[in-house]
Amino acid sequence: SMFNSKTIVVDECDTVFSLGFFDSVDYIIAKANKDVQICLCSATLPDEVKNFVTKYMEKPEKVIIDKMDWISKNVENFAYFTKNKDRMDTLVNLVENTNPYVMIIFANKKRDVASIAMKLRTLGKKVIEIHGDLQQRERKVNMKKISSNEYKYIVASDIAARGMDIDGISHVVHYDVPLHDIEMFVHRSGRTGRGQYTGYNYVIYDSEELSILNKLEQKGFKYTFLEYKNNEWVKKTERKFVKKQEETKLDRDITRIINTSKK
Repeated sequence: SMFNSKTIVVDECDTVFSLGFFDSVDYIIAKANKDVQICLCSATLPDEVKNFVTKYMEKPEKVIIDKMDWISKNVENFAYFTKNKDRMDTLVNLVENTNPYVMIIFANKKRDVASIAMKLRTLGKKVIEIHGDLQQRERKVNMKKISSNEYKYIVASDIAARGMDIDGISHVVHYDVPLHDIEMFVHRSGRTGRGQYTGYNYVIYDSEELSILNKLEQKGFKYTFLEYKNNEWVKKTERKFVKKQEETKLDRDITRIINTSKK
């Protein structure tokens, strides 16, 4: 019986707790022997994990792996600036100018996953979706199809970045940057360049996301920054500091509202 186990391991525990399984784990440990060894494995330690540690673990030992080791030297990183180009257009341009073995495209929002998949299908691409709204059975069926190399393009929410081992991914595309969880960027990027394979990691960003990319550079990611000029992608200059006169979407919205009020 699991209640007589000497060790309980909760892998990807931050995701387990954020998805609402705290009570289930809580129940199992409450029924276990008092001297059971508890191992929590995770890339991040949000409050839910800290609360769990405080409740159940006595003088726990923390083992930290150097995060620099997570970044594969086999992967080339490119950042595409969308200032004057629609984000979806940028993605289409990327897709049409690459020849992946398997490409996985990550988006923060489920509605974007759906719209990206729809757009790629109109281009004649064979696309499969992986996201949280799928039932476990549907997800297993889709993963089996991916494993059998039926699909070249996978569009996914972040559920596919954690705990899902998809072999042979040559290209990872970040449709947008995970603004509130930059560790997730590491998990997404880690889908390619595994073992001895080489890979390409593309991130599409705008002015508001630049500060996150700078933080990721400090973590060890090295990008080639690109912008679209004269119908081609060229290396971007002066990208470290966003010029003050460069307006964000919020700035433009505020200006529009003020002008409307004046009229």
